[in-house]
Formats: sequence, C-alpha cells, structure tokens
Amino acid sequence: MAEPLRVRAFTLNCWGLWVISQKRRERIEALANELKKGRYDIVSIEELWVRDDYEHVKRVCEDVFPYSHDFAGGMVGSGCCVFSRWPIVDIGYLRFTLNGFAHRLDHCDWYGGKLVGMAVIQKDGYRIKMYTTHMHAMYAASHQPAKDQYLSHRLTQSYELSEFVRHTSQDADLVLIMGDLNSEPHSLSFKVIHKNTDCFDSWETRLNKEEKCDYISEAQGNTIETRENSHTDLGHLHYPIFPNGMRIDYILYKAGRNRTVTCTEGRVALSRKIPGTDMNFSDHNGYEAFFELREQTEKEKLEEQNRDEDLDSKVSVLNDLYGKINTSRIQRHAAKKLNVAAFTVGFFLLMIIFVGSFWDPSTLRGVSATLLVSMGWFYSAYKLIFVYGEVNTLRNVEDSIWLRREHFLQRAKASLKHSYQGGKTDNGTLKPEDV
Repeated sequence: MAEPLRVRAFTLNCWGLWVISQKRRERIEALANELKKGRYDIVSIEELWVRDDYEHVKRVCEDVFPYSHDFAGGMVGSGCCVFSRWPIVDIGYLRFTLNGFAHRLDHCDWYGGKLVGMAVIQKDGYRIKMYTTHMHAMYAASHQPAKDQYLSHRLTQSYELSEFVRHTSQDADLVLIMGDLNSEPHSLSFKVIHKNTDCFDSWETRLNKEEKCDYISEAQGNTIETRENSHTDLGHLHYPIFPNGMRIDYILYKAGRNRTVTCTEGRVALSRKIPGTDMNFSDHNGYEAFFELREQTEKEKLEEQNRDEDLDSKVSVLNDLYGKINTSRIQRHAAKKLNVAAFTVGFFLLMIIFVGSFWDPSTLRGVSATLLVSMGWFYSAYKLIFVYGEVNTLRNVEDSIWLRREHFLQRAKASLKHSYQGGKTDNGTLKPEDV
C-alpha cells in the first residue's frame, strides 16, 4: 500500500494585464518571492499574460518548482499557467468555443483565448490531474443577471470545462480544478461544474472551519472586491449586494478509484499588503487548500459501492442549464435573422451606389456614400459570421445537455424501480411520474 501523500495547492488571479494593471511588474516580483518560500506543491496562476512575467516567476522559483507550463491561447495567451514541485508528465487543454466578441475592445476576453489547461503530475505512484482555468469575466452586477450579456458564454464554458474534466480524469488518483471561475458559489455556472464533475468545493469541506480570521471577508472565503484590498474600487463594484466581497476563485477536488482524499485545510491566502508597500499582490486574494491522499480501506470501498448517487440535484442543475442555453439559442437565432437582413440590404445598397456612381457627377459624394455603406456592410458580415458560430455552438451544447440529462433520468428510473422491487420507499424529489 502506497504511503499517504500530502498535497498543498494554491491559486491566484495575479492581475497581470500589460499596461492596464497597476504596478504589474512590482507585484509579479513580490509574488515570485513569496512562492519561492516553498509553501506549496502545485500552483495555478491566472492572468499572467506577459510572457516575460511568466519567465521571471519560473526563473525565481525553479528550485521549488522545477516543472511548469504556460498555456498559450488567443492573441495574447490564455494567462493560465501551472507550477509544480513534482514532474509534469503530460499536458492537454480545451479552448472554450464561446468567449466574448472581437468587436468589444472594452471587454478583451475574446483576445485572451480562454481555456482549461490540464497538467498530469506524477508523485510516489500517485497520478494527479490538475486543471487550471479562467472563465469569462462578469461585466454586469451579479444581482442583475438580465444585463449579463455573456451569461450564455460562461454557462457554455462551465459545461465544456466539466465535460473535459469528466472525460479526461478517469485514470487520476486525485483531480484538482483550480482557478478563477468568475462565478459565485450560488450561481448556475458553478453548480454545473460542481455537479457534472462530482468534485467537492474545498472551502465547504475543509477541516479547519473553526480557524479564526482577522477579516470577515477571509472568514467567508472571499477573493474579489474585499474592502481590505488596495485595488478594490468601492465606487464600481460587480457584487454591490455583498459588502465584504465575493468568492469566485476555487480549488475543487475529488479522489480517483480506490482512493480517499481529505481537505485538511483551506483558507484565503496572500490577502495582506506586500511587505514594505501599501498595495496588495493582486486585485484578487489567493486561495490555498491542503489535501491528504491515500488508498481506500476495504470498508471505505464497500461504503462507496453502496452510496446512493445524488441524481436529483444533477437532473435539476441540467434542467436549469438546458433552459438557459435553449433560451439563449432562440434569442441568438432571432439576432441571426436580423443580421442576414442587414447583410442583404447592405449588399444591394452597395450595388445601387456602385451603379449610380457612373451618373453621379460628384465623385466625393459617391466615395463617401460607398465608404459608409461598405463599413456597415462589413460590420454586418462580421456579426453574421459570429452569430452563426454562436448559434451552432449553443445548439451542440444544448444537445449534449439533453443527452446527459436523459442518461441521469434513466438511471434514476432504474434505481427507483429497483427500490420498489426491494420493498423500499422513495424519499427523494424524483417520483416515478417524473422519470
């Protein structure tokens, strides 16, 4: 039997945007100096956009983290990278199919090429699969979901992430999902990841819940828009109804077959000012979680085999997700029709202007009209290409959710039938008529 393995994990969105982020280089240097102290075994960093910053952290921490990888994506990279004390023997990634719009230069998610990156880490006979990700940002207040124009994109990303983890983690002894999900714990996008991967939220299952904290935000596990953070703009909050900030950075986990894992510790990290300065390491707080991984005993194996799966909540989440994606697809399909109409009208206007220019004595007037109509036509063409891709992606996701939901319903139906045949009564929310 292999010896138990202690795994110390850490995640941080380091706010490493080129030019835009305040005192980026000084904060990255301070982060590297903090990481090289050797407190962690596996580290996920998000928004480490600048390649030189990644190389700096890699160089400073190479004695502690001899293994690392930066996941490239989009025009400027995904910003996601992993540092490991133990050998990284394989990598993989899935780029999200929906990730904002190219014309929204004020919302630059599209140019980041966001993804979920996987690193396979080997240690003492244990195979760890860690997934680092940074999902689409929220640009509307969390209590006003109707104004969140990227909700369907974030929901699609959460489903794609959960499916990628589900399909690639079957041979892992320990699965870790780490990063900035841009989703509150009560949000549908988080529930999709939580339920569809069967992963646990380390903050909710940690054994050190009685540990005292200096701030309310730390006691609540909040990682963004905390009042103590020097980078928080209190006049422009995305989570205004949560005065102590919000928890959107996570470490989720689950054990593989014949393995047991316990989250011994979980806490907000790097939430203080950088020593000798008046600024924090990032506009996010970090989060750390420590685990103990070991082989199951025979008793634990038997208990796991007899444990009932929570099919009710999985079906409920998939029902909600299906409804949201379906509604969004219908709306975008209507937008597609409008774009087709605009594209067609623009094309005929261009033809009319082109033909009319032969009889128009004013060259300047003809050129100006042609330029204006051409700009509008090309914009409608661009929008048409994007909306076609968006509708098709939503349709694929919708079909996949439907099949996944049907699978759970059939399993629930079989389970209920078995229970009734055995003389048991059902005390869940799924009734025979529901399935």
